[in-house]
Amino acid sequence: MEKFYITTPIFYVNDKPHLGHAYTMLLADCIARFKRMRGADVFFLTGTDEHGEKIETAATAKGLNPKEFVDSISIQFKNAWEKLNISNDYFIRTTDKNHEDTVKKTLIKLYNKGDIYKGTYEGWYCVSCEAYYDDNEIKAGKCPMCGKNVVRKKEESYFFKMSKYEKQLREWLSEDHLIPEYRKNEMINFFKDGLKDLSITRNNIKWGIKAPFDETHTVYVWFDALLNYLSAIGYPDENFGHYWPADVQIMGKDIARFHAIYWPTFLFALDLKTPEKMITTNWWISGKEKMSKSIGNIVDPLNFADTYGLDQLRYYLLKEMTYGGDANFNEKDFIQTINNDLAEELGNLLNRTMVMNEKYFNSEIPKPEKQDLKETADKTVKNFLDLMEAYQIDRALKEIWVLVRECNRYVNEKKPWGNEEERGTIVYNLIEGLRIISVLLEPFMPVKAVEIRSQLGVKNHSFEWSGSTKGKNGARTLLFPKIDA
Repeated sequence: MEKFYITTPIFYVNDKPHLGHAYTMLLADCIARFKRMRGADVFFLTGTDEHGEKIETAATAKGLNPKEFVDSISIQFKNAWEKLNISNDYFIRTTDKNHEDTVKKTLIKLYNKGDIYKGTYEGWYCVSCEAYYDDNEIKAGKCPMCGKNVVRKKEESYFFKMSKYEKQLREWLSEDHLIPEYRKNEMINFFKDGLKDLSITRNNIKWGIKAPFDETHTVYVWFDALLNYLSAIGYPDENFGHYWPADVQIMGKDIARFHAIYWPTFLFALDLKTPEKMITTNWWISGKEKMSKSIGNIVDPLNFADTYGLDQLRYYLLKEMTYGGDANFNEKDFIQTINNDLAEELGNLLNRTMVMNEKYFNSEIPKPEKQDLKETADKTVKNFLDLMEAYQIDRALKEIWVLVRECNRYVNEKKPWGNEEERGTIVYNLIEGLRIISVLLEPFMPVKAVEIRSQLGVKNHSFEWSGSTKGKNGARTLLFPKIDA
């Protein structure tokens, strides 16, 4: 059985989950569900990143110690993913003992190898990103990533010899591991003047993992966090390699440099294989600005799921976000999309088919004389599978609607209510077309996909067109109620 290891970033617990987090999770969930449908042994990892200066600060502001604070936020992420029907196999926390053990063992291995040395670091530091920047990276005294103020810091630190692996990193980046491809040049541009060694400890932060070779130092949060992808599958124990290397790692574009520059060099140093693919997602925009708590334009995904329907939210987010640029979240557009695509085109197609089958065939699936929609269905399935295997998720979802619209065109053209001779064939073709649509939709809308098959009275999960589907329709219900604008 093919293994498939997919990860999301572990989310920083300085605040509750928002729409950007939810989209990343839904994208990973969609891919994981698809791979399970294809028979793969899937391991889907997510979790929370719980160390660092920001956490100390946020905990103090709430009057809590850091562990109490991270416990209170981490559970919100875990509960949110359960409510959004996310199918992750493991939820890791960087405060877990197995993770801390992995970090310490990894540091000792690199220290003994000579890839870690003691020195002094001076540079611009962004507390929000928990990252250092050189003079040429700072823009008008602001962080180049988040735009917030930076401070000048000089401190004793242990360094990882990242520069040692520059050639290997350039080769890896040239091998088309990044999706979308244009991220490659962005990453290379970060070290156009050469890859520098990385400060991986802090000696003035209490909340974190202590360096095993010098407990006056705390491990830099990004070195700590990235290792979760190994600790979750048992590294460095002998059996950890069943799932490694990661097949797909998903992250937002604002943390792409940590994953596409730092992370591969850590793996080179550990003599481990690097991830096959990294998908970097764009931002959700509300109005004309990136969603931000400080601006006050955050969209709560759980409220939207409760108000409009979970699978409806999953559909909209996975359709609207592309690799080409940021996506704008607009409630009016959301409602219009759900009404048009789901209520009118898909929901109405199912309802019309069910009504005709009840009226003319006593809800028994009729036998066809011809397989009228087979050619379109076969082509849709092929295109869909190709796009999903290439992780072109929004395009794959849109491809399903080629078959949805062809089914609608077919019923309007054939007019089975006045075409008694072909009526059985027409209704059969619509039922089988809807069955295939439901199978293709399952990674995107797992609940509604099953509901479609339940109403049709079929259980076949095959992607292939069947010329002999049998059964009796189940209870007819309104699949997607229209939303009042």
